[in-house]
Amino acid sequence: MLRALLIFLICRQVVCASFGFAYLDDYPPYLFKEGAPSRFALEDLFAETAANGSGYYKEGALEIELSETADTQRAYRFLIKDGGQILMKVEGFDQPALPSSVYRADLDNNGLDDLMVISWSRGVGLAVLLGSVDIFMKKAPESYDHIHYESVAAGPEDFVDMDQDGRAEVIMPSYYMGNKHNYFAYAVYEIAGGRLVNVSSRYKGFPKFIWYTHKPNDKQTTHLTKAEKAGHIREIESKIKYRHILLESGLSGAEGN
Repeated sequence: MLRALLIFLICRQVVCASFGFAYLDDYPPYLFKEGAPSRFALEDLFAETAANGSGYYKEGALEIELSETADTQRAYRFLIKDGGQILMKVEGFDQPALPSSVYRADLDNNGLDDLMVISWSRGVGLAVLLGSVDIFMKKAPESYDHIHYESVAAGPEDFVDMDQDGRAEVIMPSYYMGNKHNYFAYAVYEIAGGRLVNVSSRYKGFPKFIWYTHKPNDKQTTHLTKAEKAGHIREIESKIKYRHILLESGLSGAEGN
């Protein structure tokens, strides 16, 4: 019964939404009375993509393309290049996720622009909000650190400045399917050394697990133990992938945890 309700409520909330959903307002990572944390300023490079299914951006050595074919399989091609080096390429109708939004910002305040790509899984039912995020951290004119992770209802609201230091933190949403109830889970990360570092303990109320009920809820659940919460967070973190991209040599490091 609860799982059927979860499917219905999620589908109802996203039927009219564009890609890049962001966390559900009825089950947020903050208290309703306090409001959302300060959002990090992101530049939307593909503001019209969700409406027309294609987009193109070029500035200097940076080139980004999203194009959709007219065939019935909805095949598409997504490409990011910097100086001729391919940073990310997704092509064909059988790919697991559809890149839908591209943002730019200097997340770590090092004077170099970083890129964030949000993709939708094209799932149905419980998977309707599933997707992924790719962060390309520009470390020098010739290199990037690439971070890839799976997410739930990913959106620009996930990039925040919790401590107001000019550097972004990332709120990572996920599902936790318990034995009796289902939950939205939220953890906070900073970006350091090309990796996501869990800093949830610095912020009151994190990691946050919200029971998915039939009405809006902003309360930290009391149904789960610290061990259960920690185990779920560890599992989510074990799936994060990292690699280093060298533009001048045309080489990139292998993906791994």
